[in-house]
Amino acid sequence: MKKIILLAGLVAGGVALSVTASANNWLLYLPAILAGSGGGTTPPPVTESNKWLLFLPPILAGSQGGPVITEPLFNDTGIVLDSGGGACTSSEEDCNYGRDATVPDPTPTDGHAGFSFTKLAANGTELTADAISWVCVKDNVTGLVWEAKTVVEGTSDQETWANAPGAAASFSGCGAYSTCRLPTAKELLGIVAFGSSPDYIDTNFFPNNVTSAYWTGTPVANDPGVDPVNAWVLNFVIPYLDGTNTVDNTFYVRAVCE
Repeated sequence: MKKIILLAGLVAGGVALSVTASANNWLLYLPAILAGSGGGTTPPPVTESNKWLLFLPPILAGSQGGPVITEPLFNDTGIVLDSGGGACTSSEEDCNYGRDATVPDPTPTDGHAGFSFTKLAANGTELTADAISWVCVKDNVTGLVWEAKTVVEGTSDQETWANAPGAAASFSGCGAYSTCRLPTAKELLGIVAFGSSPDYIDTNFFPNNVTSAYWTGTPVANDPGVDPVNAWVLNFVIPYLDGTNTVDNTFYVRAVCE
């Protein structure tokens, strides 16, 4: 790992090191490696003693303008008490880790525990936390913008999985966040506040969430080329992701917008 840290500085051009016989003789590989990545000299083979070189392709790709794979940000669980419902004291408890522990409500009005939300008007204007009317909710951690649900929905608002994407896309969004779709299972799970029973969501920002199941756009794994039989729903009763429901069932839809 130290070699990789040094390499980052070398590639950036801000570190000058002397090569010694034992401490950092791996630097002797750099000219050939850098030349090879640009189509010149072939880099040395990877052996047991220098298998750290396997890390070079993604490092060099990132430093030279190539593709860099980044993981989206996710929220914490919203659990701030221990498993017995008491103060979080044991190091083995969920409440001691993640944003719920490191960002313990620095701005309590922006969301439960480590969550951070902003209310948005229909035109995308950011509103204060005490606004009584809003159309969307921006997740300041993930950057996603969610349909707020301005009214309580009933069973007539439920859709089959085939119709759910169209229902999500029909939501107009808020200002620049106007491209709306059905969220993935991971995205919808990201607004679940597991420590906020019985709603399991921050009702200060999502006041009309139905304690029921919502479709996600993620199908349950199936054979290639075969239409999905089941798709994941997020059930807010417990809550959990449920993959046992067939696509012809009807559930609620909440749009996410970008």
